[in-house]
Amino acid sequence: MEQRDDDIAWVTSVRNWRVNSVRRVQLGDENFAEVLTDIRAHEFARLTYVVTLTDVHGCLGKVAGRRLMASMALDPLIRAIDLSDDDIVRLSQCCRS
Repeated sequence: MEQRDDDIAWVTSVRNWRVNSVRRVQLGDENFAEVLTDIRAHEFARLTYVVTLTDVHGCLGKVAGRRLMASMALDPLIRAIDLSDDDIVRLSQCCRS
């Protein structure tokens, strides 16, 4: 039973972190490059798709975000941890918050 409780706690923490990350992007109060850099540095970045973040950004949205990623030759399912510094700069140049 203890392992199950540990697993549930871990999944809950991952979900809460992802919800908070998406919320940060949605609000648009912070520079997109800084948000992406913070997200990439977190241990759960390996579980977060960049497309999830671009879909909710105020200046991008679902279609524009996916087109931007395609124009940058980024895999549609790239994870935040796999973004390079250059990728972050290029993504954020299109989204000045």
